[in-house]
Amino acid sequence: AHLTPSAVLLSVWSTVLSAWSAQPEFTLNLTLFDRRPLHPQINQILGDFTSLMLLSWHPGESWLHSAQSLQQRLSQNLNHRDVSA
Repeated sequence: AHLTPSAVLLSVWSTVLSAWSAQPEFTLNLTLFDRRPLHPQINQILGDFTSLMLLSWHPGESWLHSAQSLQQRLSQNLNHRDVSA
């Protein structure tokens, strides 16, 4: 299983939230830094370059399976980040 550090941390956090909440399944609202290189001087611009992403958590048969599924959904969602939540 090739999990990214972000997917591992999100999965651990989701497991803890799931244990402490009344709902085993829920949706996380993630904040993304999204400053794109649209102009040569983009690094000199001061502004809010964040966007939001909704990511669902569905506990599976094992923690590893859940983490892999979460990582797959995260990757799919990042491919569609042009539309913020």
